[in-house]
Amino acid sequence: MSQSDIARALGLTQPSISSALKSAAKIPDPPAGFSGASVYEIAQRFTAGKLAREDLVDQLGRWQDPNTRSAREQRRVDDELTRALRDGLLDDAVYRAVLDRRQRLGRPSHVIPTATAAGE
Repeated sequence: MSQSDIARALGLTQPSISSALKSAAKIPDPPAGFSGASVYEIAQRFTAGKLAREDLVDQLGRWQDPNTRSAREQRRVDDELTRALRDGLLDDAVYRAVLDRRQRLGRPSHVIPTATAAGE
């Protein structure tokens, strides 16, 4: 379909469709073996019922941002995990299970291991 056809079908303008497609093109694909392109996106999929708890804990436990090269960049990944907890995408038990899995796998982490300390 052309952008004009899509716009008509959705009751939008062609420029809004063009803008949405440009924005969507900037969204990275999930790495192989993961359900989302970020920690937060994986947590969102879990909350939406698109991912089982076991898969969530496994994926977030294994997550290593391919662009992470420094401790500062790793904190960005940790911040997403903490934000997912704070925003209600993860409960305390899941959050702790993810941290335990990360620790068992030797993943670096700078997060505080309790929900209360993380801002709850």
